[in-house]
Amino acid sequence: MKLGLAAVAAASALCAACLEIPSYQGPALIGYAEDGAGGATIATPGVTLHFAGGSGAHLPDRLQINNVDILGHVSSPCWSQSGAGFAMMPMPRISGDAVDGGGSDTTGQLTAMLRGPAVVQLKLDWSTRWSFSSGTTCSTSTRHKPGGTSTFTMFPDGHIVRHDVLTEVNPDMEQVTTGHCTCAAMPKAPDQFILSSYWAFDRTRLPTQVGLGRNGADNPDPLGADPDKIISNYDTICLEGPSGEYQVASVWVVPPGTPGGPPTLPAAFGYDTLVSHDAQKQGTPMLEFPWDVHGALFIENSTCPAAIKRALDYTEPQELVISSASGTMSMPPSALDGIYGGDPGNGKTGIDVPDGPTTLSGGPSGAFVVWLRFPRAVIVPTATRPGATGTWYVPQRVDDRTWLVWFQGALKPGETITVRPN
Repeated sequence: MKLGLAAVAAASALCAACLEIPSYQGPALIGYAEDGAGGATIATPGVTLHFAGGSGAHLPDRLQINNVDILGHVSSPCWSQSGAGFAMMPMPRISGDAVDGGGSDTTGQLTAMLRGPAVVQLKLDWSTRWSFSSGTTCSTSTRHKPGGTSTFTMFPDGHIVRHDVLTEVNPDMEQVTTGHCTCAAMPKAPDQFILSSYWAFDRTRLPTQVGLGRNGADNPDPLGADPDKIISNYDTICLEGPSGEYQVASVWVVPPGTPGGPPTLPAAFGYDTLVSHDAQKQGTPMLEFPWDVHGALFIENSTCPAAIKRALDYTEPQELVISSASGTMSMPPSALDGIYGGDPGNGKTGIDVPDGPTTLSGGPSGAFVVWLRFPRAVIVPTATRPGATGTWYVPQRVDDRTWLVWFQGALKPGETITVRPN
């Protein structure tokens, strides 16, 4: 079955009659909706990610699997992990959850970069002031502000790729200290700043926790049940629901530390009610910016080894081979958004292809998305794959020339897919 052939024929007839051609809308594999208060929801049949509304940072405050929220939520201490966001210990965290004793001067703007029907991508721009509800002020300079962007890209199977960039506006080179910036006591690491990106999960919803260790994905290390234990150097962990109902694998790609700065490491944090997976900078008396990390979450309905292997496919991806009249190239997906031809870090998206057939082959190990840029306006691209039936691919329009195409299932050795503009 060639998806969209009827749409192509109908659109061609309209063009012949000099009528305006409506934008193509493919089968909806993933949904997007705004809530009117600055928040939004991305939903697949089994996974829903909600971004907080209101006046603060619109970071995720609910991640539901089968209508059950698995994120962990606490209001104190003010620097602790809750929901999804950034810990800036001992200053208040930046998240969509309420904070006891934290600052209220965080603002954010959520922008839909991609709206489906196959991929949804939301970008959050946020900034904050270092003043606390108790009345104390970390910095008296109104020109001294931290802020950043967080981009969340979600796919039909519910997996989420996240990219965080934190920066600091500090024109006067003001140095802040923990003595003025502590919103609550932090006895385990006094006089130190610890900066991290995190996902915090509800321990009762995910009672089994393992990490990818030296024995590989098939034999992961148990992380233990000690709520006060901090376990470093697990860049990939898997959390399993009661009776193995579902699994969540979290992976962070940790960059090298800046010269002379603190090293960066992944860590699993345990608390009484939640477990958090962080990419963090080791504690230091100086709060160091910038911060640029990325990672992904994978939802599975089988075993933790299967979920961890999907995380490994993200960190060690197979290249896709793109062949056309212009030549042949091969590339991995972007680690920042999980798309072949996605953002490589400079914001330049899309693979330029000629006005003719383009053949895809290589080693994607599951469903995948390609970002293509044609030399002219395209009503809707079509694809062929030997033996494929049903809704095995879905085009998604970005603009007249630029399209994402989602493909169901892995490419087997020797198998090809041919994409054509209309």
